[in-house]
Amino acid sequence: MAATLIKTIAQELHVLTPADTAEFEKYLQRWSGINLRRPAAILLPRTEEECQKAVHWAVTNKVPFTAKSGGHSLYSTVNYKGVVIDLSDYAGITHDAANKTAVLWGGVITKTVAVELAKDGCCTTLPAVNAVGAIPFFLNGGLSKNVAQLGYASDLIVSARLITADGKLIDVDEKNNPELLYAIRGAGQYFGLVTQITIRTFTFEEALDNSRGNVWDGRFIFPVDRVQEVCEVMKGIVSNDKYAANGLIMVGAPPPARKPCIAILPRLMAKDPSTLQQEAFKTLYDLNPLISGGGEVHIANAADALDPLGAPGGGYKKLVLTGLQELEPDRFTEVTNIWQELTTSHPSALSTTFAFQWDSRLPKPAPFESANSMHNVQFWANNMTWCTGGDSVEAAEAALQKVIGVLRGGQREEEYVDFANSLRGGPVERRYAGEARVGKLKELKRVWDGEGVFSREFL
Repeated sequence: MAATLIKTIAQELHVLTPADTAEFEKYLQRWSGINLRRPAAILLPRTEEECQKAVHWAVTNKVPFTAKSGGHSLYSTVNYKGVVIDLSDYAGITHDAANKTAVLWGGVITKTVAVELAKDGCCTTLPAVNAVGAIPFFLNGGLSKNVAQLGYASDLIVSARLITADGKLIDVDEKNNPELLYAIRGAGQYFGLVTQITIRTFTFEEALDNSRGNVWDGRFIFPVDRVQEVCEVMKGIVSNDKYAANGLIMVGAPPPARKPCIAILPRLMAKDPSTLQQEAFKTLYDLNPLISGGGEVHIANAADALDPLGAPGGGYKKLVLTGLQELEPDRFTEVTNIWQELTTSHPSALSTTFAFQWDSRLPKPAPFESANSMHNVQFWANNMTWCTGGDSVEAAEAALQKVIGVLRGGQREEEYVDFANSLRGGPVERRYAGEARVGKLKELKRVWDGEGVFSREFL
């Protein structure tokens, strides 16, 4: 890209080029090294007006661009012919506790949202990792441990402000451009650069069934050779909707010991979760795990334990979620064998984890139609490949695809579900189910972004 072209936008806002070595490298960093490319420049708007200027400049000059907020997306990267519009210097939240709504803007991360809402005794649907960009999390669906109580994050979007493909800044709500509200509730990344969203919030009592804001987080650790019997017991737990419980059944080798194990990581929400967990998870205790127990944690700090997992850098990481219909112990046993084969032959992939994500209850239905079509999915394959060396990436990807195939073995292809927060490849119908929904999104894309400024999806 011509240096003179970069200079024109540098007169309008803060711009970094590879010549700004240390600072450029700092803002270039992402959660994963997979597919990381080096842009011609990184644009750092600090206001909504500067966001609009950045998009207008890129569109007018036909410069490819991508937005970055949090840096966890594998798609927030572009090569030397384009620029990254990084929203991390334009970020914030205001909470209207009386009306139980919050305005999020720019690159605000989910930890900031959790902490600010907790000051008012409130919370909302948020992910299990602190450093995720909050707005893209909400736009792309927003699966969480709170979906049964509160709904998907995209269901909680009340309104938004969006920069269109022609550089205009517009309001999106039930009265202004309501058709776009339908689209951004689950597919917002494809229709514009969203600078702000207003979301619904909930009191601790509404969300967690207690006024303290606490949940019970537990851990049950078993040797890998007990995977079959553990999963047999978990079949009863994952389908018991008496309790507001969810969590992961995971094969991995967590630090510091790095010993292969089956880890059950449950969460329970209740008036007195510490007492009720003994009843809810009695069958797990009865298996005499190597390690068992847990404790109450405040919802604002509930994701802190995964900070090492969510930190930027650390190698080549990829998170993929695919919908499942039930827990099948034989299949998860086979998944465990695949994990063992991968990590034995490729030790630099030892941080890889394959998991079954469960909720004892279905997601809360939304009172409106939207792009999000995941409300009938109760279970997910939550698989993260993590390689500290590039030589293991190909093997880890092959193992991942094998795992997905095993877990989907009882499904017809038309029943496959991919989660939009983690996947953008494959048939679009896997992420946005239903012929009518896909048709509507294609028509909206044609009207609002017919040239594919915000990707070619739906065109």
